[in-house]
Amino acid sequence: MEAWQIWVLVTLSLFVAEVFHPIFFFAALGIAAAIATISAFFVSFELQLLVFAFFGFVVFFAIRPSVLKHIYSSKETKTNISALVGKTAIVTEDIIPESNQGRVKIGEETWIGISIDSTIIKKGEKVVIVKAEGTKLYVIKERKKDG
Repeated sequence: MEAWQIWVLVTLSLFVAEVFHPIFFFAALGIAAAIATISAFFVSFELQLLVFAFFGFVVFFAIRPSVLKHIYSSKETKTNISALVGKTAIVTEDIIPESNQGRVKIGEETWIGISIDSTIIKKGEKVVIVKAEGTKLYVIKERKKDG
């Protein structure tokens, strides 16, 4: 087996490993192995190892941080109950902090409503969901918009 064939196998193996551990570590080394594959046609095996090591460091330390920042900079999509935070609901049953009574409706669902600032919120008022936990929505009165 020739050196370039070994480098192709190493490259493919590293990219397959990246699929199972997506942290751009194995892909960085895979890029270096791909460059070493090209160098296999021109230089000795010892120099190929140096090419692999050099480009491994370059890709890992110069390119990897910006790739990770780009990958993880996108906002996460909120799902389930956490998607309710920030939305407006209507109080369907007075929220009384002392007795932990009260219900709010958002969409077609009703939830236990708890006032986070310990104020009584009357039926029919609009509230903003600040926190969602289990079957409880922690709310605050919606501020009236001027104008």
